[in-house]
Amino acid sequence: MQYLILLAAYLCLAHITENEERIAWNKNRKLTYSDFRGIPPLQKGDTVAEISPGIAVCPTDSGKILIYSFMVPKRSWVVVKTEETLRHEQVHFDIAEVYARLMRCEVSFYLKQDGDISDYRLDSIYKLYNQEFFKMENIYDSETDNSNIIAKQLEWQDKIALQLKNLSAWELPADTKYPDTDK
Repeated sequence: MQYLILLAAYLCLAHITENEERIAWNKNRKLTYSDFRGIPPLQKGDTVAEISPGIAVCPTDSGKILIYSFMVPKRSWVVVKTEETLRHEQVHFDIAEVYARLMRCEVSFYLKQDGDISDYRLDSIYKLYNQEFFKMENIYDSETDNSNIIAKQLEWQDKIALQLKNLSAWELPADTKYPDTDK
């Protein structure tokens, strides 16, 4: 457990730099265009928006492990501002929360079973769910053609909303304090 805090701190910063603002996922706060503050790349192709979501694993002051999903505004951008675009990007953010909840569930299982979780196991869980999260992101974009196939987009919105509902036992409390986020 002594190295757990070091590992968790590393994982917390794995995909972002120390000073980058993050917005934690919250069921009562949907994305707005003001959350997309990045500059689109010159070679963006047909892509009209991109969100930079992630999952953080961080130690808390009380010695527990906080797992949460977030997005990075300065790495997220949009060029075509439509409600469809915003809904599509929100589902990407919701997918991150689905995988954060799955991680919370598995980590909780090991903590209840063993009273502790090894650095190796925590790292393995993080890598597995992060890999699955990115795989799901790609499937989502592919099947919806980046929201261009409206029927598929609606299907995915319903699918992810149902997954969030089914995993509601693993939702973080509304008063959760997140490190380095605006919420």
